[in-house]
Amino acid sequence: MALVDRHINDLLQGAKRLFSEIRQEINDHQGLVHIQLSCLAQLSQTLIASKNLTDFQILVELVDQHFEPANERLEKLNNAVYVSFFEYLYLDVENGDLAWAVMPSKLRTEYASFIAALEADGPKKLDYMTNKQKFSQRQKRASRHQK
Repeated sequence: MALVDRHINDLLQGAKRLFSEIRQEINDHQGLVHIQLSCLAQLSQTLIASKNLTDFQILVELVDQHFEPANERLEKLNNAVYVSFFEYLYLDVENGDLAWAVMPSKLRTEYASFIAALEADGPKKLDYMTNKQKFSQRQKRASRHQK
């Protein structure tokens, strides 16, 4: 098994072990890493909304353990974290500041950089950004979290 596949497998197995509520959804999308990572983002939003920061912290620390943006050998996983986890992780919501505070520093740094890059590209250059409202939310989130 390649290094990147081992990291992806370990991340997803850990998530399924720790959060049984997403086990079936991850299993249903076997081999579709981006969809599986978006399941983690959706769970993150649920945890933030319910102010379950303990489980949110466990989840983001698990992602942090396997996310190595400087490691080109993990490009497939790193790309999935950027596009399918960060893309759907909204911290400009109630309890978002509390969630930000418990995120590992590497994830905070990369998340803020990702949001800033989206902001720099503008809404017209981002094919997957379908409306200005999403772009506006990202601008607010980026400026809040780069402080």
